[in-house]
Amino acid sequence: MRRSLARSFDCAAVLGRVQDDANGVAGSAEPPPVASQSWTRPARGGCGALPSRAVRERRENEHDAQDLRAVVGGIERHDPDLARLLRRAASSVTLNVAEGSSSQGRNRKARYYNALGSAKELRACLDVAVAAGYLEVLDDALVDENERVIATLIRLVI
Repeated sequence: MRRSLARSFDCAAVLGRVQDDANGVAGSAEPPPVASQSWTRPARGGCGALPSRAVRERRENEHDAQDLRAVVGGIERHDPDLARLLRRAASSVTLNVAEGSSSQGRNRKARYYNALGSAKELRACLDVAVAAGYLEVLDDALVDENERVIATLIRLVI
């Protein structure tokens, strides 16, 4: 089993060295940490640190993508073009949010507007699939997640 570097060091030993140095205890048996290790907070993913909001969002999006994949498969049997449009809209939401989070000023707002339009397009594709009889019913969790994304994007652009 492969372990990440951040989880491979002993957190207690590192914290113990920091406390010993703070208390004036010299002569630690272990060498001091390299400059890239932080004394004030654990490295990302290390020492039981909580995942950042972006990491949590990415995990939720991966779960939602799995749900969406099943829906797209059902639509694709009836209408490959609608399924392709649905896939592109879902990808566009994610990509525009990522691009917007790295932009500033008007560019950021423009990317979030694009993401909002794609999220609404995704919802419309799902509605068309139900109306055309390609899907009997939509997964409530998938619809709720899309509505949450739309609401969040509206708050970001207004």
